[in-house]
Amino acid sequence: MATLLIVQFLIYAVAWVLAAVLLREARAPALLWALYGAFTAAAFEAMFTAFQPGRRVISAPAAMLFVLAYACAALGMDAFMRQRWQHLSVWFFHLAAAESFLLTAECLRWPDRVFALGYNLFVFVLLVVPMLKLRRRVVKEFGAWGWAALAPGVLMAAILLNREAQWVFEPSTLQPLLPAASNSILMTSAMFAAGAFNVTFVGFVLGRAMLRLRRLVEIDPLSGLLNRAGLGRVATQMWQVAARSHQPLSVAFVDINDFKKVNDTAGHEAGDRAIAQVAAVLRRIGRGADTVGRWGGDEFLIWMPSTDAEGARLAAERIRAALQAEAIRGVGDTPITLSVGLATRRPDDSSVEALIERADADMYRDKSHA
Repeated sequence: MATLLIVQFLIYAVAWVLAAVLLREARAPALLWALYGAFTAAAFEAMFTAFQPGRRVISAPAAMLFVLAYACAALGMDAFMRQRWQHLSVWFFHLAAAESFLLTAECLRWPDRVFALGYNLFVFVLLVVPMLKLRRRVVKEFGAWGWAALAPGVLMAAILLNREAQWVFEPSTLQPLLPAASNSILMTSAMFAAGAFNVTFVGFVLGRAMLRLRRLVEIDPLSGLLNRAGLGRVATQMWQVAARSHQPLSVAFVDINDFKKVNDTAGHEAGDRAIAQVAAVLRRIGRGADTVGRWGGDEFLIWMPSTDAEGARLAAERIRAALQAEAIRGVGDTPITLSVGLATRRPDDSSVEALIERADADMYRDKSHA
């Protein structure tokens, strides 16, 4: 089983090297996770080779390799979530401190209890600090599933903390990790822990890829805004939140006036340019909680959560004022103008579509008075 455990980590290392070759966006973290697998395999090999009954909970070479492996895993997580190197000096300082402690403890023959407690503490920090620093980023990007991805690290940290407490309050439990009676238990738990840890990394990579794919599917390439599908998903979420919390929800239906004339007279390139410029204005004036998207053709929707009818009316005024200040040209020197229809959720509205239909009807009334 010992050989199987080492081979398992080497397979993880090779797999992450291949991932680094294929996934340019995740190359740095993938290579670090490959090092995590390689160093862990080397650590187990050192632990099995150097094991002597009655000595050390874990051999010094194995401990130093394990710390190095966990440092690579933590640095990989940091690089993946931030997508840039940050606080690199802090990680190297912690790694240097851990390796210096272990080397000093071995050379000076410090008691096993001091060696084990120090080793456990450094590994615990390497597991917990990334979770504390990155948890908000993880949950923001992956939602509730982010907590599930952090679960293996939390479990491993809890096991280390429990072991640390036992060694502090019950020194008699300080025994080598490889007595014959518990060998298979250790190996099995290590295999499951390794699998869970690597599944976490795979989950992050695949999760980000799926989220980016969904964003690509939901983004209108011309305007850079959400397309009809993306708007539908966001509108449904806002509708459900408004229904549960009894908060107002408003939508603005925006249409470019005489857009067909722009296309017919100035050409489709001018029409595309006008759509992109109007989209930029709408994106710029939208509040942080608002969602702006292209409904189709020259039509846009702006979803405004926690906004009543008066707030929606003020938003429409901001839209018109911003467009007038931008002075986007359509045909010749004729400026582009907009028609804006508004609708606020009412108790008798049966669905998102009903709200959009009312906003659409209000837009046509505004267009008729233009």
